[in-house]
Amino acid sequence: MNEKVLEIFKLCERLAELLGDKEAIADLKILLIRHPEMFESKEEVKEVIERVVSEPDIIVDARRDENYLVFKALKALSETKMGDVIIKNQDGINEIFHANKKKISELTRFAKKADNLIDGEDAQPSHPDENQVRATGISSMRSSIIDNTIPQPPKESQATTNALIEEMLKIQESISSIPRASFFLKDDTKDNSQKEESLQKHKQRFKKQ
Repeated sequence: MNEKVLEIFKLCERLAELLGDKEAIADLKILLIRHPEMFESKEEVKEVIERVVSEPDIIVDARRDENYLVFKALKALSETKMGDVIIKNQDGINEIFHANKKKISELTRFAKKADNLIDGEDAQPSHPDENQVRATGISSMRSSIIDNTIPQPPKESQATTNALIEEMLKIQESISSIPRASFFLKDDTKDNSQKEESLQKHKQRFKKQ
């Protein structure tokens, strides 16, 4: 009744490098019992694990101490679900002791944890067009998240800002059209010269008389 259902899984190159072995073992029966709400059969558990560990979108260092290696592998499975698999290496043996399906939003949450992300060549989707929620790589996923979390100004505030800018431009144009001081000085000099010339003419006429 308690017989184990063991399965061996091949890991992607990056996971194999991190864990020191290219294969991992899992008890499908135990994993199914732990999450009956997510899996309908051992075959489904196997399928999810295979998809995640062969081509993970994200790899997270999940170690809590230095006694053994633990890494979490995540992969978008659909527009609504992601696969979550945790692999532990203890005494040289890789064991998959956790497998689950979660909401796709969890993928974004883990991507924000830059401190414990492992940026590996294999830790990115092989089919970026299959699902828009996937990142094309760890760095681009982080950038996308940062961009999406920057608060954008409300439409009303933006409209007010645009109106102020337009008004400032009009004022600047008006200022530019005002004659400069040098222009007035030139005109004043010209007027004074004309007045002086007229005065001299009157003086000469007066002398002749």
